[in-house]
Amino acid sequence: MLGAKTGTDFAYVPVQGGTAGRITGLLNKSIDLGGINMAAARTQRGDGSLKAIAIAAEERSDLIPDVPALKELGVDMTYSLTRGIMLGPMAGQSQHYLHFIPGKSEYAEERFSAEVQRLYSVLNTQLNGQDYIVGEYSIADMACWPWVSRYEWQQINLVDYPNVQAWYRRILDREGVQKGYHVPKVMGEIPQG
Repeated sequence: MLGAKTGTDFAYVPVQGGTAGRITGLLNKSIDLGGINMAAARTQRGDGSLKAIAIAAEERSDLIPDVPALKELGVDMTYSLTRGIMLGPMAGQSQHYLHFIPGKSEYAEERFSAEVQRLYSVLNTQLNGQDYIVGEYSIADMACWPWVSRYEWQQINLVDYPNVQAWYRRILDREGVQKGYHVPKVMGEIPQG
Protein backbone atom coordinates (compact mmCIF):
# COMPACT_ATOMS: atom_id res chain seq x y z
CA MET A 1 0.00 0.00 0.00
CA LEU A 2 2.83 2.39 0.83
CA GLY A 3 4.34 1.74 -2.59
CA ALA A 4 1.10 2.62 -4.35
CA LYS A 5 0.66 5.78 -2.28
CA THR A 6 4.21 7.00 -2.92
CA GLY A 7 4.83 5.67 -6.44
CA THR A 8 7.68 3.55 -5.10
CA ASP A 9 8.45 0.02 -6.23
CA PHE A 10 9.11 -2.21 -3.22
CA ALA A 11 10.27 -5.82 -3.47
CA TYR A 12 8.20 -7.97 -1.14
CA VAL A 13 10.40 -10.10 1.12
CA PRO A 14 8.46 -12.69 3.14
CA VAL A 15 9.60 -13.16 6.73
CA GLN A 16 8.48 -15.67 9.34
CA GLY A 17 7.37 -14.62 12.80
CA GLY A 18 5.39 -11.44 12.31
CA THR A 19 6.80 -8.39 14.11
CA ALA A 20 9.70 -10.38 15.62
CA GLY A 21 10.64 -11.68 12.16
CA ARG A 22 10.55 -8.18 10.66
CA ILE A 23 12.73 -6.82 13.49
CA THR A 24 15.21 -9.68 12.99
CA GLY A 25 15.28 -8.99 9.24
CA LEU A 26 15.87 -5.29 9.81
CA LEU A 27 18.63 -5.92 12.36
CA ASN A 28 20.46 -8.50 10.23
CA LYS A 29 19.94 -6.31 7.14
CA SER A 30 18.08 -9.00 5.14
CA ILE A 31 15.33 -6.38 4.70
CA ASP A 32 15.70 -2.62 4.40
CA LEU A 33 12.24 -1.43 5.39
CA GLY A 34 9.49 -2.98 7.47
CA GLY A 35 6.36 -2.02 9.29
CA ILE A 36 6.38 -2.82 13.00
CA ASN A 37 4.08 -1.83 15.82
CA MET A 38 4.84 1.22 17.91
CA ALA A 39 5.66 -0.68 21.10
CA ALA A 40 8.30 -2.74 19.29
CA ALA A 41 9.61 0.35 17.51
CA ARG A 42 10.04 2.21 20.82
CA THR A 43 12.02 -0.67 22.32
CA GLN A 44 14.36 -1.01 19.34
CA ARG A 45 14.77 2.75 18.91
CA GLY A 46 15.72 3.07 22.55
CA ASP A 47 18.99 1.25 22.03
CA GLY A 48 19.59 2.80 18.59
CA SER A 49 19.43 -0.45 16.66
CA LEU A 50 16.57 0.72 14.40
CA LYS A 51 15.53 4.04 12.97
CA ALA A 52 11.83 4.92 12.69
CA ILE A 53 11.23 7.04 9.61
CA ALA A 54 7.47 7.60 9.97
CA ILE A 55 4.29 6.33 11.55
CA ALA A 56 1.23 5.46 9.47
CA ALA A 57 -1.06 7.96 11.13
CA GLU A 58 -2.77 11.33 10.77
CA GLU A 59 -0.49 12.97 13.32
CA ARG A 60 2.57 12.30 15.45
CA SER A 61 2.25 9.99 18.43
CA ASP A 62 2.95 11.11 21.99
CA LEU A 63 4.87 7.84 22.37
CA ILE A 64 7.48 8.80 19.73
CA PRO A 65 6.93 12.53 19.11
CA ASP A 66 10.14 12.99 17.10
CA VAL A 67 8.89 10.63 14.35
CA PRO A 68 6.68 12.30 11.73
CA ALA A 69 3.31 10.95 10.63
CA LEU A 70 2.99 9.86 7.00
CA LYS A 71 0.14 12.36 6.61
CA GLU A 72 2.48 15.13 7.72
CA LEU A 73 4.95 13.98 5.02
CA GLY A 74 2.25 14.21 2.35
CA VAL A 75 1.37 10.50 2.24
CA ASP A 76 -2.34 9.96 2.87
CA MET A 77 -2.12 6.60 4.63
CA THR A 78 -3.04 5.55 8.13
CA TYR A 79 -2.98 2.14 9.75
CA SER A 80 -4.74 0.64 12.71
CA LEU A 81 -3.86 -2.55 14.53
CA THR A 82 -7.45 -3.64 15.10
CA ARG A 83 -7.20 -6.21 12.28
CA GLY A 84 -10.92 -6.33 11.74
CA ILE A 85 -11.75 -6.59 15.45
CA MET A 86 -12.77 -10.25 15.92
CA LEU A 87 -13.50 -11.13 12.31
CA GLY A 88 -9.93 -12.25 11.61
CA PRO A 89 -9.42 -14.59 14.56
CA MET A 90 -12.89 -16.11 14.32
CA ALA A 91 -12.78 -16.48 10.53
CA GLY A 92 -9.36 -18.09 10.85
CA GLN A 93 -10.63 -20.59 13.41
CA SER A 94 -13.68 -21.30 11.28
CA GLN A 95 -11.51 -21.91 8.22
CA HIS A 96 -9.24 -24.20 10.23
CA TYR A 97 -12.01 -26.44 11.50
CA LEU A 98 -14.45 -26.28 8.57
CA HIS A 99 -12.04 -26.27 5.61
CA PHE A 100 -8.69 -27.70 6.64
CA ILE A 101 -9.58 -30.34 9.25
CA PRO A 102 -13.33 -31.01 8.93
CA GLY A 103 -14.69 -33.71 11.19
CA LYS A 104 -11.98 -33.35 13.87
CA SER A 105 -14.13 -31.45 16.37
CA GLU A 106 -17.88 -31.09 16.00
CA TYR A 107 -17.93 -28.66 18.93
CA ALA A 108 -15.29 -26.36 17.35
CA GLU A 109 -16.99 -26.47 13.95
CA GLU A 110 -20.34 -25.46 15.46
CA ARG A 111 -18.86 -22.82 17.76
CA PHE A 112 -16.75 -21.03 15.16
CA SER A 113 -19.35 -21.38 12.43
CA ALA A 114 -21.96 -19.73 14.65
CA GLU A 115 -19.55 -16.95 15.67
CA VAL A 116 -18.54 -16.20 12.08
CA GLN A 117 -22.20 -16.06 11.05
CA ARG A 118 -22.81 -13.61 13.91
CA LEU A 119 -19.87 -11.45 12.79
CA TYR A 120 -21.09 -11.43 9.18
CA SER A 121 -24.48 -10.26 10.52
CA VAL A 122 -22.76 -7.48 12.46
CA LEU A 123 -20.83 -6.46 9.34
CA ASN A 124 -24.01 -6.64 7.24
CA THR A 125 -25.76 -4.28 9.68
CA GLN A 126 -22.75 -1.92 9.76
CA LEU A 127 -22.77 -1.72 5.95
CA ASN A 128 -26.48 -0.91 5.73
CA GLY A 129 -26.79 2.34 3.79
CA GLN A 130 -23.06 2.89 3.26
CA ASP A 131 -20.42 1.63 0.83
CA TYR A 132 -17.63 0.96 3.31
CA ILE A 133 -17.30 -0.09 6.95
CA VAL A 134 -16.69 3.43 8.31
CA GLY A 135 -18.38 5.28 5.44
CA GLU A 136 -15.37 5.79 3.18
CA TYR A 137 -12.74 3.25 2.08
CA SER A 138 -10.31 2.79 4.96
CA ILE A 139 -7.95 0.41 6.70
CA ALA A 140 -11.01 -1.23 8.30
CA ASP A 141 -12.06 -2.46 4.84
CA MET A 142 -8.50 -3.51 4.04
CA ALA A 143 -8.25 -5.51 7.27
CA CYS A 144 -11.62 -7.27 6.90
CA TRP A 145 -11.83 -7.93 3.16
CA PRO A 146 -9.12 -10.65 3.01
CA TRP A 147 -10.97 -12.63 5.68
CA VAL A 148 -14.28 -12.27 3.87
CA SER A 149 -12.58 -13.34 0.61
CA ARG A 150 -12.41 -16.83 2.13
CA TYR A 151 -16.14 -16.96 2.80
CA GLU A 152 -16.36 -20.36 1.04
CA TRP A 153 -13.82 -21.84 3.47
CA GLN A 154 -16.02 -20.54 6.31
CA GLN A 155 -19.11 -22.11 4.69
CA ILE A 156 -20.71 -18.68 4.37
CA ASN A 157 -23.10 -17.83 1.54
CA LEU A 158 -22.76 -14.11 0.84
CA VAL A 159 -26.29 -14.07 -0.59
CA ASP A 160 -27.44 -14.32 3.05
CA TYR A 161 -25.59 -11.05 3.77
CA PRO A 162 -26.48 -8.71 0.88
CA ASN A 163 -24.71 -5.62 2.24
CA VAL A 164 -21.54 -7.65 2.81
CA GLN A 165 -21.83 -9.13 -0.69
CA ALA A 166 -22.16 -5.68 -2.30
CA TRP A 167 -19.24 -4.36 -0.20
CA TYR A 168 -17.13 -7.41 -1.07
CA ARG A 169 -17.72 -6.94 -4.81
CA ARG A 170 -17.12 -3.18 -4.58
CA ILE A 171 -13.70 -3.78 -3.05
CA LEU A 172 -12.98 -6.67 -5.43
CA ASP A 173 -13.34 -4.21 -8.32
CA ARG A 174 -10.38 -2.16 -7.02
CA GLU A 175 -7.27 -2.69 -9.16
CA GLY A 176 -4.95 -2.67 -6.15
CA VAL A 177 -6.97 -5.40 -4.43
CA GLN A 178 -6.79 -7.60 -7.52
CA LYS A 179 -3.02 -7.14 -7.70
CA GLY A 180 -2.43 -7.54 -3.98
CA TYR A 181 -4.56 -10.66 -3.65
CA HIS A 182 -1.74 -12.73 -5.12
CA VAL A 183 1.06 -11.36 -2.90
CA PRO A 184 3.18 -13.14 -1.78
CA LYS A 185 1.96 -16.01 -3.97
CA VAL A 186 -0.78 -16.76 -6.46
CA MET A 187 -3.80 -18.13 -4.60
CA GLY A 188 -5.93 -19.19 -7.56
CA GLU A 189 -8.99 -17.37 -8.78
CA ILE A 190 -10.35 -14.64 -6.52
CA PRO A 191 -13.79 -15.71 -5.23
CA GLN A 192 -16.36 -13.48 -6.95
CA GLY A 193 -18.88 -13.25 -4.13
